[in-house]
Amino acid sequence: RVGSDSVWDLINAAYRREVLRTHPDRGGTGADQDAFQKVQAAFDYLRGLWEVAAEAYVRGAAEVRGEVQVELH
Repeated sequence: RVGSDSVWDLINAAYRREVLRTHPDRGGTGADQDAFQKVQAAFDYLRGLWEVAAEAYVRGAAEVRGEVQVELH
């Protein structure tokens, strides 16, 4: 069985692998710096999506337990 955290673990592992491959301080060229910045931007974007999804999940679970009052307009 694969848990939801394992998806983030896979993303994190791929990010670390690409950072090591493209980081300018590890002997990369100018082209590698562009690749490194793209890796950073992609990871930041995915992390933002992950945080929004996690917050929505927690909020939804709290609503199911009756801990949060939901207003319908």
